[in-house]
Amino acid sequence: GDLLLMSAYSNGAVPIERQLAQMLYEIPHYTSVPATLDNDVTPEGDIIGNYVFTLTEISLHHAELQAKSILALSQGRIII
Repeated sequence: GDLLLMSAYSNGAVPIERQLAQMLYEIPHYTSVPATLDNDVTPEGDIIGNYVFTLTEISLHHAELQAKSILALSQGRIII
């Protein structure tokens, strides 16, 4: 399983877009949410203005959409 997947990545058999989506899915992301009395101080976020930055996860579908846009932009195309 894992060795076969690693081999596919090493041999370039996995498309760049899919590799990027997997990376985006696996790394932590921070997102801003409006500060409220409940979340104005959180262990994983800092207050900046009226917003709190908190650690979130993105879905695999969202990661794939982001990867598609990033790859298009890197190739001189723009997806809006």
